Amino acid sequence: MTVTYSMDRTEALSGSTTVSNVFIAEYARSAPQGFTAVYLYALMQSQNGAFANDDIASALDMTEEQVCAAFEYWQKKGLLTVVRSDPLHIEIGRVRSSQVQGHERFSGLLEKLRPVLGTRVLTPTELKVVFDWIDVFGLEEDAVIALFIYCLEIKGARTSIRYMDEIAKGWADMNIRTAADAEAYIKETTEYHLGAKEILKLFGLKRNPTEAEVALYKKWRCEYHMSKDVIKEACSYTVGASNPSFAYLDKIIEALHEEGALDIEEVRQRQKERLAFEDFCKEVFLRAGLVKKPDAAQKERIEMWLSSYHLPKDVIILMAEHARSKPKPFAFMCKAAQDLHDRDILNLHDAAEYLSETAQSAVSSPAGSYAKHNYTAEDLAKIGVNLDDDDE
Repeated sequence: MTVTYSMDRTEALSGSTTVSNVFIAEYARSAPQGFTAVYLYALMQSQNGAFANDDIASALDMTEEQVCAAFEYWQKKGLLTVVRSDPLHIEIGRVRSSQVQGHERFSGLLEKLRPVLGTRVLTPTELKVVFDWIDVFGLEEDAVIALFIYCLEIKGARTSIRYMDEIAKGWADMNIRTAADAEAYIKETTEYHLGAKEILKLFGLKRNPTEAEVALYKKWRCEYHMSKDVIKEACSYTVGASNPSFAYLDKIIEALHEEGALDIEEVRQRQKERLAFEDFCKEVFLRAGLVKKPDAAQKERIEMWLSSYHLPKDVIILMAEHARSKPKPFAFMCKAAQDLHDRDILNLHDAAEYLSETAQSAVSSPAGSYAKHNYTAEDLAKIGVNLDDDDE
């Protein structure tokens, strides 16, 4: 059986709160204005459940930031412990000040951190990690302030100290230890972060970019020397992709870089050519009677006929029309393209004559294959044909 109890607040107000005489004699008189009131109100809350859920800031007509500053002050004095910062949980009477004692030299750092942290109060364990950034990693205090600002802006007020610790380690590895070093790094990184975030928006995503995505964006800008506009224009290449991503875009930008397309007009021209090629591939399949869309390997094969075999488009269309009645239309086109290439047939008239002749020979041949060329399995593999594939 569970039983809960409560006390009327009016009745509770007539009660009392036990305050240590040491606090009155040694701590209260030297505390900053308002800090003693915070401690006493928190003490009352801890000893009397009727006041446990009170908003201490409203009760004392103070801001939440002022209350947090008071808790930090009393924690440093060893009179209370911040167990959790979100939600804020205070323990009074269970003093563990040894975790923060000996760091009085960091009082200036904590004062500078107060407006940065807002309503967040660091626990003793978190403070020890922060102090290690200075004692172990060699960061200057102003660099620590910059690190907090940077992390909170990127990840939000609830950013874990573990994440910040990883950033601090990274800064130390990159020899970023002064405020000037931090400012230069943050300026550069923020630019790449914002750029990567713009790409995510173009993908229809509203989240922050990951570190890997920011790294890719930095590679495009620094290693490939791509302008922001060129990178955005390259995003148009991902239209139609079922799941556009930075990895997918990276392949596109890498190809543009290898082609030397660094100007936005060049990128647009290549996109125009790419879309025209996509339309041509669809037309080839339509003429061949294939209802499915050409896959990447088939489009690569058609590209080879155009660029390496130098077959005109009208010849490829003619091949597709001849393939329409075949059991394996695309396999037929691959063999026909190889034949035309081997015989250096590059115009529509000669191609039509040859395809008609081979069609007649195929009808009269018992094997039902080309009379002028016998393909082995090795030959077919070389031209990318797998007779087990279902073109339909």
